Amino acid sequence: MRGLGLVVLAVVAIVAGAAFVSGAEAAGSVGYDVSYPQCNAALPTGGAFGIVGVNDGLPYSANPCLGAGDGASELGWAGMSAGLYANTADPGSALSSHWPNGQTAPKQCNTTVNPGSNTPECHYDYGWNAAANSYADAVSAYVSLGWAPAGATRTPVANQWWLDVESANSWTSTQSLNVQALQGEADYLTSVGAAGVGFYANASDWQSITGSTTVFSAYPSWVPGASSLANAESRCTTVGFTGGPVALAQFVSGGFDNDYQCATQPALQFSSSPQTVQAGSTSGPITLQLGQPAGSGLSVTVSSSASTGRFATSPDGPWTTIPTINLPVPAGATATENFYYQDTKAATPSLTATAPGYSSTTQTETIGAAALAKLTISPTNIQTRIGSSVGLQAAGADAYGNPVAVNPSWSVTPSLGTFSPTSGGHTTFTAITAGTGTVTATANSQTATATLTVTRKHRSN
Repeated sequence: MRGLGLVVLAVVAIVAGAAFVSGAEAAGSVGYDVSYPQCNAALPTGGAFGIVGVNDGLPYSANPCLGAGDGASELGWAGMSAGLYANTADPGSALSSHWPNGQTAPKQCNTTVNPGSNTPECHYDYGWNAAANSYADAVSAYVSLGWAPAGATRTPVANQWWLDVESANSWTSTQSLNVQALQGEADYLTSVGAAGVGFYANASDWQSITGSTTVFSAYPSWVPGASSLANAESRCTTVGFTGGPVALAQFVSGGFDNDYQCATQPALQFSSSPQTVQAGSTSGPITLQLGQPAGSGLSVTVSSSASTGRFATSPDGPWTTIPTINLPVPAGATATENFYYQDTKAATPSLTATAPGYSSTTQTETIGAAALAKLTISPTNIQTRIGSSVGLQAAGADAYGNPVAVNPSWSVTPSLGTFSPTSGGHTTFTAITAGTGTVTATANSQTATATLTVTRKHRSN
């Protein structure tokens, strides 16, 4: 974070996708956070997890070393499942060149319906837009590293996001408006499927900027200022500045920002067993148990590691358009409602559940190929001579393009030769008679054909 990370001048090559483990696996262990001050400088090694700043110190600015391009990528250093943090601010309409005058969504700012540029709605929209800009920078970094396709609008994984609240950035003198801007940022990140959202601040800045609001008591705190690892561990037992639990405690060691991940958070746990489901089919009901009753305003986010995954709260849909679902949990409840999962890719996607103040959990489901929908033969144009043989192969796929094992029967019309074997994914055709015909493979009511030309042997003089 600003003023805390020490810049080391030696430049090192960083291998993309460093061997960090997930937040759940890293509970009770130490990782690192880096950002623009470490751009083109040495980065720490050996941590249990990595957190990367996406901004160049201010909202609407990108960390030049976030993705590929300007030196070693800090996202590449932290790995695909990196934690991310965004700088926040609320300069107000007079100082901001990004003020949302005339914006109508998610709230009305300085419109005929809601006139005035200094309304709570304007400050909310400012925060929403700032988070959207930071998120877009993160997506661009994933694309630059080849971890997301060109044109992607979502990060390939559901990252944990932190909102950095520091007095070094610009804020209005009205604390309630600053809170609105922060609420807009948190809501935007939740809307795009962040694994979780928390806040980074020291108690003094939190008080001066937000008036020590408890609006964010359901969100975890990342606290700076610990003097040592032992001191960081001790802060895990305190209440965070948001009023929620302390999830991370930061201390400086070895010239880098170290972060101790608290191991005292109550856990989320899948109460339903892993399932095996055909591609395109709906899973059975899935539920999550909470290690302690929910406080007010708790939302459990479940995301899939597969971009093709979708969720719903009913087996008949409607289905989410992204591989993430947010499950509201009433105050005092100890479990989520049932939800359902669909996927079109045969694989073993991981479902990860997160909630502010709770340690995350992951469960792996198995998606198998659906019924055979397409059969193909290779080669599709067979040319051979009498007495010669040619190898043929059949391949099957379901309606979603997933490979399906096949054991077809083989035939030829007219009878220009023989097959050995007469069924199976691979066969050898031996030509007997000259002519043209069609080779057919048949499996489970699906057929595939290839053209066949058999010529006579060349005569030698």
